[in-house]
Amino acid sequence: MRDAFRDRGELRADRPGGLRAAIAHTTLAAEAIWKRDRIDAERYRALVGPFRDVGIGVPDRE
Repeated sequence: MRDAFRDRGELRADRPGGLRAAIAHTTLAAEAIWKRDRIDAERYRALVGPFRDVGIGVPDRE
């Protein structure tokens, strides 16, 4: 996932905390999946989209 976020310009491997940022993105996406019935569709897509973009299976919101 770190490479996927780097490609989107959201993560720079040469900065301290790069791995931490990837972990934070993963944690937020996991929480969005868990609570998907409580967040709007646009927010859900924003949080899980990077994972889908690299081929990771993510459940639909509905």
